[in-house]
Amino acid sequence: MRLEDIKRTLAVLLAAVITLSFSGCGELAPLFAELPASDVMKWETDDPIQQSNDMLGLDKMKQVANKDGLTLFVNEVTTEIAVKSKDGTVWFSNPQNRLDMNESLIGRYSSPLL
Repeated sequence: MRLEDIKRTLAVLLAAVITLSFSGCGELAPLFAELPASDVMKWETDDPIQQSNDMLGLDKMKQVANKDGLTLFVNEVTTEIAVKSKDGTVWFSNPQNRLDMNESLIGRYSSPLL
């Protein structure tokens, strides 16, 4: 029995050493190639859209998936999404009253990166 315990302990230690030795291998390798800001600045963009109330709502979205009683919709202009459950409950990725919000509320719902 004592020999089995030693073998098991050595196997666990060997596995730990191998795992730890490989865990640092990818530390310096980037997952994605870095993209210089000068390249990003060259990208062409469309003119910004001016959102209006007639762009909002589930009826302005396209159904793109349906599974297990959930339906996914996407607005191809604003890229917002909505999920509708089989009981009729709808969840929107963006507040539907955002055009009526005052400035202090808009800041809470805006990206800190933009």
